[in-house]
Amino acid sequence: MRNKWKISSRIMVAIMVCSATLGAVIGSITLYQAGRLVEKNTYDNLRLAAESYANEFSKTTVSVESVLDSYLSAISATFSAEQARNEQDAYVAEYQDDILLPLTQQYAVNTSGILGIYFDVDPSVTPGLGPDDRVYGAWYLDKYKSGKVVREHLEFKRNFFQGNTEMAWYFAPVDKGEGVWSKPYKDIYTGYYMISYNKPLYMEGAFIGVAGIDIVFEDIIKLINKVAMFDTGFAYLLDPDYDIIAHPTVNYLDGERAVKITDVDADYGLLVAASKGNQSGTFEMGGKYNKKVLSYARMSNDYIVIIEVQSSEILEELNRTRAVVDAVILAGIILAAVIAYFLGKYISKPVDILEREIAKMMHFDFTAASRKLPPVDAAVTERRRDPVVVSELDKLRESVNHSVVMIRNNANIINIQKEELEHIAEEFERIVGRFELLIGNSELFAGTAEESLRLQKAMLDQLREIAERLAKANDSSLRIIDLYKTD
Repeated sequence: MRNKWKISSRIMVAIMVCSATLGAVIGSITLYQAGRLVEKNTYDNLRLAAESYANEFSKTTVSVESVLDSYLSAISATFSAEQARNEQDAYVAEYQDDILLPLTQQYAVNTSGILGIYFDVDPSVTPGLGPDDRVYGAWYLDKYKSGKVVREHLEFKRNFFQGNTEMAWYFAPVDKGEGVWSKPYKDIYTGYYMISYNKPLYMEGAFIGVAGIDIVFEDIIKLINKVAMFDTGFAYLLDPDYDIIAHPTVNYLDGERAVKITDVDADYGLLVAASKGNQSGTFEMGGKYNKKVLSYARMSNDYIVIIEVQSSEILEELNRTRAVVDAVILAGIILAAVIAYFLGKYISKPVDILEREIAKMMHFDFTAASRKLPPVDAAVTERRRDPVVVSELDKLRESVNHSVVMIRNNANIINIQKEELEHIAEEFERIVGRFELLIGNSELFAGTAEESLRLQKAMLDQLREIAERLAKANDSSLRIIDLYKTD
């Protein structure tokens, strides 16, 4: 029983190990593939979300850029660079009053979503102005966001010099020769947080001035702050220089200098490196216990929308999947253990027959009568097991049993023949004795008889030697045969 339990235990352990290994392999592959799929889908969704917000915000910037281009086209179509060179201040003053003011007012009234629109004629075009004179141009502003636009005063000529930080909105597009979006700022006239889009006007190779549109930035900040991804994910906005211009937790507007994203955390250098030259993408940053996933997308004005999410939140669904798979694997192992226990006992039955048969043969017992088990074929067939191995072992037992029986029978025959040979030798010895007496009484046959007697004695010795060897071999065979138990 102890040996049988060992066999069934080994079978049970083998099945459990195979089941656990198979379950672990399948589970690992499943989790690996599921992890890759979840990460890929999540990363793609984050990137698409960033692109969606970037496109949504870009609608405003694209609209502003389109309106300003239209406004500059209208000025170009109505302004004469040649007359400005010839008549200078007189022509510009007349152009301002007759064309530029009503044109600017019309754009301010008919363009929704803007705070103000303006065009400042560069002082170089009107050399007659003094330092304390205001430059020519037009500026209409919806100061209270009521839909009512009013004309505002332009800058003094003395303020138009390179290095004047308050005039950065004017000189930045001049330096770049193209439209430029400003950083967010708090307007001293309205108190609003705003951004401006400014673009220079060139005609016939001459610089005429700078036009611009102001929009309230607070609305975009509110939209940025409303973005929520997963449990703690959020969005923020960077300008092309990676300065923060909208962030739900970082104060970026009240300070005297711009706050770069790398000032918040040096790890954001990865964001700078990843986003340079790319329109959108997703990447990871942070350590093992604070890993973050960032997706980014550029707006039409090259602002960058960032969505930041904790990696643990992204993989939360995967972790739930992993827990379910682990539970299924554990349940499978327990079920396999129960099945393996009964299956081990079931399989160990024919194995027990083999074990007992082999144990008997090791002790030279080849009898069939000593087995207290059902017949081999019946026992095995009854359990629907393959009878070949047990049957072959039984055939081996029968073959050995038959051979031993034949050896025993041959040994018995040899023993009988040995006894007959010994009897013949004894008779031959008596004849030799009588022949010796005859030789002693007759001197006539003394010579030849003595030679014949010598030969007969030699033959007798050989017969005895053969009989002795035969007897030893027979005794050895019988001792070996006596070790075996046969039918």
